[in-house]
Amino acid sequence: MLNSLPITARLFATVFLSTLVLGHFSGNVARASEASPLFVEEDFSYDPAPLYDEARTPTKTFEGGTGWKGEWQLQNAGPENGFPGFNISNTSPLTYNNLVSSPGNLAGGEQYLTAGRVMLTDNTTAADSASYIEDGSYGISGQELWVSFLLRVDILAAQTRVALSKSGMGMPDSVSQVVVGKIGDSDQWGLMVGTELTKHAEVDIYADVPTLIVLRYVFNADRGAVVSLFVNPDLTKALPEPNVQIDTGTTAVSFSSMSFSPGPGENSAALDAFRVGPSFEAVTPRTSTNLPVTPTKP
Repeated sequence: MLNSLPITARLFATVFLSTLVLGHFSGNVARASEASPLFVEEDFSYDPAPLYDEARTPTKTFEGGTGWKGEWQLQNAGPENGFPGFNISNTSPLTYNNLVSSPGNLAGGEQYLTAGRVMLTDNTTAADSASYIEDGSYGISGQELWVSFLLRVDILAAQTRVALSKSGMGMPDSVSQVVVGKIGDSDQWGLMVGTELTKHAEVDIYADVPTLIVLRYVFNADRGAVVSLFVNPDLTKALPEPNVQIDTGTTAVSFSSMSFSPGPGENSAALDAFRVGPSFEAVTPRTSTNLPVTPTKP
């Protein structure tokens, strides 16, 4: 078609089209570079293996991901206590709609023991997250933080929980902890602050069904927060409505570690795609494939 035009018109059309294409491309690059960064991420992209052997020796170094201070720690693991049955597995991946996730996950459980990991919150922290950290933990007055993870409860009787708290060992601190999971006798997803303040979402927990959990913290001057729980949020919406909220008031809930307590025995539950970032979009990255909004009820 261009060849049928006079030479001057052809030159003008070529320049115009080139400018249009380059401008569009540059715009895409700008939008990509402006995307919200992730501060912390763990996608369990390891080869399948137990975390520890019977002598409490790590079978390998599990210190991948982004924004962590060290490797995974296990509660009470050792020759005298046995060792928790925590394993990196890729035989049953956790997925949710078009959320980005990996085949690997942390599966297990033993006597309600806990696996935990400490986040990097010192002066080596990346510049993107440094402005969200104060006194060694995430959470500054007036700021908003988002956390997400995939959780699958495989044994409904298990008290499966994920906790965020200000702890230097990766184990939950009972005062500052924010806990999501199966709490008490309810079979619905629960949100707990400390050990007593609990609210349940009107969303049932189903065995063997991966669930996307999202938390939003809006911090106050005391480093307490309004904590919102989103269970299986609609990823087609920029900001879905929370299922439940708790205002912690003056109880500080800034955090520097996360922990996972699957339940009483092996294969009680599995965890994947843990993320911390400044926005809902940051902690719920998606592929280009559109899938159903929520998992199918069993």
